[in-house]
Amino acid sequence: MPIAKIILTGPPWAGKTCLVHRLVHKSFLKKRQMTPGVSLKSWKVPDADDLEFLFYDLGGQPVYATTHRLFLHTRACFLVVWNPNAEHGLARVHEYARDLLDVVPDALLTFVTTHADEGAAELSEDELETLREKYGAQQIAGYFHIGNEDASGIDGLLQHLVILTGGLKGMDSLFLPSYKALRDHIRGQRREESSPLTITREEWDRLAESTGVQDWECERALGLFHAFGEVLRLPQGKKREDIVMSPQRFANVLACVITAEKHRRAYSRRALLRHSETDRIWKDYDSHLRDGFLQFLHDSDLAVPLQDGSGPFGASLLFPMLSDMSGESNAVFRNLRASYPEIPQGLTVKVKFNSLPRLFGQRLQRRLMRMTEANSWWREGCVTVLQEDDTVRGFARVGYHRRVSELCVENYGPSILLEDILYASRMCLVGFPGVTIEEVQILDDGTPLFVGGSQISIAPHSEGGRAQEVRDILYRLGLVGEPAGAEEAKGAEEAKGQLGWVPDLSPEI
Repeated sequence: MPIAKIILTGPPWAGKTCLVHRLVHKSFLKKRQMTPGVSLKSWKVPDADDLEFLFYDLGGQPVYATTHRLFLHTRACFLVVWNPNAEHGLARVHEYARDLLDVVPDALLTFVTTHADEGAAELSEDELETLREKYGAQQIAGYFHIGNEDASGIDGLLQHLVILTGGLKGMDSLFLPSYKALRDHIRGQRREESSPLTITREEWDRLAESTGVQDWECERALGLFHAFGEVLRLPQGKKREDIVMSPQRFANVLACVITAEKHRRAYSRRALLRHSETDRIWKDYDSHLRDGFLQFLHDSDLAVPLQDGSGPFGASLLFPMLSDMSGESNAVFRNLRASYPEIPQGLTVKVKFNSLPRLFGQRLQRRLMRMTEANSWWREGCVTVLQEDDTVRGFARVGYHRRVSELCVENYGPSILLEDILYASRMCLVGFPGVTIEEVQILDDGTPLFVGGSQISIAPHSEGGRAQEVRDILYRLGLVGEPAGAEEAKGAEEAKGQLGWVPDLSPEI
């Protein structure tokens, strides 16, 4: 019963789905469609001692990328797949590889280029050396150049996967007959329309025991089935754990609102999920599950409910569905500058990281939501406001650019807003131990006050009134010790945002 999870990621139309089809059906998939979110396919590997592959084919559209992490927290073989004819260099390929490593730092990566049968060139030795330098030779399991139509290179890749999966944890475990009975029961249950999408941990124990699993084996069985990809464990705080019985159906639930499909984008107009529409959005699922789906989006940092001092707006902001255009956000920033000319320009801070996880942006948007100006949010930034007694005292434009791994904050008014943003950004990187600051630039109207790396033992001394601000900024970033007087100043004022106008939730938008 050994089951090996094979995760395929890469840009859209790279040939991932065609590769799975070629392996499973030994034929070329002529009618191809975009993969909406995640597609699962199990396959009994021929002549491989009962070995089964469970393919997780991750949709390549960027909008799905932030949901993929939910399916990565298990041991697996990871394939990064792309079409060299469609890519200009390896920049975009690195983004998909980085998404894997941000969640599974020790993942072994197998790189696969496709369309060999259409004349696509395999990687040169220089390009392979670039991969080895970037990821380390010990993290690269292999490289293959294949053609899905003529099956060139497919046999070699399959042999590689059989050998590689043999080293996965748990593959050599002794599987009791009761485990096989439990697996067969779960798979049979999935074929029933009325089967539950999720069950509680207590319900899992009862289900396992009903198929012959001893009570002390229920935890081990759950761990194995999660590792295999048969089910998903979704911890929701210390007191609750949900078990997703059908990862494919769960992916479909997410794809109803986080999607690149035009007919479904109607439910996330302007990146807003209107709570009054959830019955229509998830009409194919039992009504008692729909509130749980919404809560899961909130708990997983995929969305945040919008509210102000008077209460909730009845909508949630879907971070993956935010526009990749900054025009509206820039317009909000320009309007603030024009409306409050008396607020002086403050410091601008640029922070360069060695890597910037995709989840960073969503976490930062959520942390800054209480001070974010309505409708200023976009996929790589927002505009924040410092307000006190209904008076705007400052504002800042926040931008984080994943491709260059840089955070930039342009501040107007008191530095407390700038410091709060920088501290929030530092907290958003908790859980990513490999991410470090490479360089910090602190600018005053374009003039550098400080430029330096992360190896700072004491705050630099700069002349004039900006010296304390520079030290406070470096402290907020965790680069120097606490400045004198910081405790007294800490509670003196706090950045408070405003929702200058209510987001338009009109049904026609």
